[in-house]
Amino acid sequence: MSDENNLEIVEETTNTETPATDPEPTPDPTLVAVKAALNIGGTYQDAALTAWISETKAFLEAAGVSEANMTNGLIARGVADLWNYGSGDGDFSGYFKTRAIQAALRSK
Repeated sequence: MSDENNLEIVEETTNTETPATDPEPTPDPTLVAVKAALNIGGTYQDAALTAWISETKAFLEAAGVSEANMTNGLIARGVADLWNYGSGDGDFSGYFKTRAIQAALRSK
């Protein structure tokens, strides 16, 4: 037998490792709760909602509401009051203001 007739068998290996990817960031629980309360799905509005959540929390903090008394429902109400697609007339409702006062009093 000549060497020409000997075929070399090459073992093909496959890469079974999953390529490294960045883990999904953990969503902000307040954002998740506000989206659920306002019946908003997906992530398209997350940046706007996050901005209004921050604004609502800042208002509540300035009013003397402790973090423990900033409920997701109260924050969702504030976000809904402010989030008006840029029509320029965003203002907190009477209900939100009353609840903010109650939460501030409870925080003392």
